[in-house]
Amino acid sequence: MPEISPNRPGSTAAARRRYVIVGTGSRSQMYQDAIEKTGADHAQLVGPCAVNLGRVELARSRSHQATRPPAYAAADFTRRVA
Repeated sequence: MPEISPNRPGSTAAARRRYVIVGTGSRSQMYQDAIEKTGADHAQLVGPCAVNLGRVELARSRSHQATRPPAYAAADFTRRVA
């Protein structure tokens, strides 16, 4: 059986591409909606990351996922998400 790539059409939900939104200003809402609504079949928001932790929490609270994604401070930018 061939391996299914998360980049190919027809890939399973388990193989969705994972995204972190870096910077949570007003424009980030557009990207969050694209990941969580429009691209929900092939994309997953791993979490928002920014200097302003209040804006990060706001991004988490407006999440459309079943569970809110974790928050990441700017100092966590290089941390690998499991």
